Amino acid sequence: MNIPRQYGSRFLAALAVAALAAALPLARTSAQQTSTQQAPAKQQSPNGKIVFQSTQGGDGFINDIFVMDADGKHQTRLTDTPTFDEVVPVWSPAGNQIVFQTDRGGNGYELYLMNADGSSQRPLRSAANGGPVTGSSVEWSPDGTRIAYSDGHDVYVIEVVAPGGGDSTAAPFSVSAEKAATTSDIEAAWSPSGHQLVVRNAIPNCSGCTDLYTVNADSSPGRVHLATGPGFDVHARWSPSGTLVAYEGDRGGRGIYVTNADGTGAETKVSGAAGSFGTVEWAPDGTRLAFKSANSGVYVVNPDGSGLTLLTDLPADGGGDIFWSPDGAKVAFHNSGGSTVDLYVVASDGSSRKAANYTKTKRDDEFACSWQRLQ
Repeated sequence: MNIPRQYGSRFLAALAVAALAAALPLARTSAQQTSTQQAPAKQQSPNGKIVFQSTQGGDGFINDIFVMDADGKHQTRLTDTPTFDEVVPVWSPAGNQIVFQTDRGGNGYELYLMNADGSSQRPLRSAANGGPVTGSSVEWSPDGTRIAYSDGHDVYVIEVVAPGGGDSTAAPFSVSAEKAATTSDIEAAWSPSGHQLVVRNAIPNCSGCTDLYTVNADSSPGRVHLATGPGFDVHARWSPSGTLVAYEGDRGGRGIYVTNADGTGAETKVSGAAGSFGTVEWAPDGTRLAFKSANSGVYVVNPDGSGLTLLTDLPADGGGDIFWSPDGAKVAFHNSGGSTVDLYVVASDGSSRKAANYTKTKRDDEFACSWQRLQ
């Protein structure tokens, strides 16, 4: 997931205030427990809610975490720290926990956990182990027991659940041991099996140049070069079947590409003349890909490049994510209709190009969303 504007100039003033306030005690409600004691997550039935970061809390450009129903109603604030950022929330696969990043601990952006209703907010690790986190690539393993993240140099895997329940205290470990010493692994995505990750590797002395590799999630040897372009290869996403990887690549122009996950065969450009501008995401059933056009609008396409369909010509913000509803019926994206960014949702079958504005805050930004899986 991306964190648009999180580290930009709009937030520097707020982060400066946060640094001054770090030494002061913070008021906490019952929904903001930061106790380091193990607190097992409440087992709640997933219901397809959307979790997102927003500046609508009235604290300037400080982000908090909100949830809303699958139809955009009942927006509810889960975090409330007026001088600290809470960003990049991601639902656990079971839908009962949310991992997010926050700088409330005073050590940069660290990983925190909370239950689906915002209760039991606590650090996943101390700064020495769980942060600071760099960038927005934070992902749960498919079985919900681990999280992958980057510190800006390596990709780490961290255990979430201890044997017998509760939060794990096991130290995270790097899966980047085989990378070239002068390079950095800065983004990761899990394979459906949970046995591998595809990582984005930044190349030194080449502005914006990145390649893709697969690595073993247990840190054992087996790094495989997956995609190499003249410019960059980014935002890799594994297909639900585990056989393909989709990503955005620069081949004299940005586009969406698909290649075999084992590194064999040639890549296929699937975005056609539409180009691309940002993330790509597989439909839950793996039959289609959704992406943002380089020109404007949101498209879906089949993994072989056929069936390219414009869903809406409402421009998608280049910094925001694109993601599917759990049933595959809708695609969500971000649009800056002026100076602010709202979350929009459109039908994925192309039956109507009218996208619905779900957040409608007008004065604030909504970014980094995740849709709770239905079970």
